[in-house]
Amino acid sequence: MISFTIPNISWQAHMGGMIVGGLITVLYLYLPKKWRTTGAVLGAAAIAAALIGITVLAYALAGLWL
Repeated sequence: MISFTIPNISWQAHMGGMIVGGLITVLYLYLPKKWRTTGAVLGAAAIAAALIGITVLAYALAGLWL
């Protein structure tokens, strides 16, 4: 609630963190033991790559990319 009530705190960043945290939690919860280490590393890398791609796309569409 603090990020919704106090000005100058980005509620969008908190929601994004909650969504990404949820994705990583689901990834870790449902990986079989055989694939736990490899799947966790590859899954986290894929999520990071997706976030970087989304950021680059947003900057490009906003005309802020050099």
